Amino acid sequence: MGLFTNDKRPCVICGGGTPRLFYTEVEGNALCSTCADRISMESELRQNLTMEDLYKYLAWRDENDALKAAFTVTKEYKFGWLAGALEIDEEHGLWRLTSECGGIIFQFENIAAFYISEDNVLICTGSKDKYERYDSGVREQVLSLQGQVQLARALAMRDDRDDNNRELRLEKPFENFILTLELKDHPYWHKAEVKLSAPSFGGDNDIQYYMRTYNETVAKLDEIADVLTHYCFPAVTEGTAGTVQQAAAPVDVATEIKKFKELLDMGAITQQEFDQKKQQLLKM
Repeated sequence: MGLFTNDKRPCVICGGGTPRLFYTEVEGNALCSTCADRISMESELRQNLTMEDLYKYLAWRDENDALKAAFTVTKEYKFGWLAGALEIDEEHGLWRLTSECGGIIFQFENIAAFYISEDNVLICTGSKDKYERYDSGVREQVLSLQGQVQLARALAMRDDRDDNNRELRLEKPFENFILTLELKDHPYWHKAEVKLSAPSFGGDNDIQYYMRTYNETVAKLDEIADVLTHYCFPAVTEGTAGTVQQAAAPVDVATEIKKFKELLDMGAITQQEFDQKKQQLLKM
């Protein structure tokens, strides 16, 4: 008898010892940690699991584990230490989220739609009917903070303080990028979601650093959106895809162009992005 296991209460699946504390039960039957860890399904299904359901699931899991054995990563998008990564096997049309859904292998055809958002503000969506990107306004919002930073630094210099602009603490426009995958034709999962922490300004209120990090993350998510659309919704053509502005109040075109010129000058956007935005504004 192990110190942390109870051999007198064997696992109903494999017969091994079960944990003395905090063990998993299905209809009053205890599971060992190894068998319990194989269960990966949405919480509502897990809460109502019967022994018959469990045996069906484990048979399905054996089949999924066979896919895992043959899984070859051809594209990988890392989200950070805690958020894991999206791994794609292009040859077999498979994908998985390493930190979500227990490493279950999914097929591209399981994706009904995907959404990318900044907290609750949608910035991209894809499905068999459309592929669209939206401007959340974060770049313009961050640019508008430049004046606050410059004023804080000027006041610090006037007062001969060494802390520069440290009394000013800029708040992040949003907390997380969120990638949501809406699933179909899957017995155990209807949605998969991963969160990426949004960049911060740091103690020095570094707007250029924020914009550089923000643009890098958006570029990575744009690439993910392109790949998912290519494999999951091949009928969505280039003519359907594009950048679509969310509804907004009327804007002063000259003022908006000036804002984007400032973003260009500080390196937050490329010349191509500036030219595209300028043409969009001039057509309004």
